[in-house]
Amino acid sequence: MEIRVGTDILKHERIKAQVQNPNDLFVAYTFSESERKQAAHSSNPLAYYAGRFCVKEAVIKALSGQAASVEPRQIETVSGQNGAPEVHLLDGLKGWTISASISHEDEYSIASVVAYRE
Repeated sequence: MEIRVGTDILKHERIKAQVQNPNDLFVAYTFSESERKQAAHSSNPLAYYAGRFCVKEAVIKALSGQAASVEPRQIETVSGQNGAPEVHLLDGLKGWTISASISHEDEYSIASVVAYRE
């Protein structure tokens, strides 16, 4: 079994202007339709987007060197039935299972991921 880890932290201010505009190219390019829908129903869309962006960056770090190229839009993080993040890898990133944890504190979000495959 191969196990890899990744972590990312983000100050909300870095993406605030982009996520406040739902037609922004950054939002459309980076987040899946499911992520955008969940963000729209979130009590704090900025923190939602920041946490999901951290997961994307943490997955990219964890899979560094393991895939030819990993784009943020290939990584989808949605809230499961119990509210825990569920990470789905899209477009050719199959074979890896990702577990993620997201936390928010004031103007910061952080995510840690464990990526593993047999």
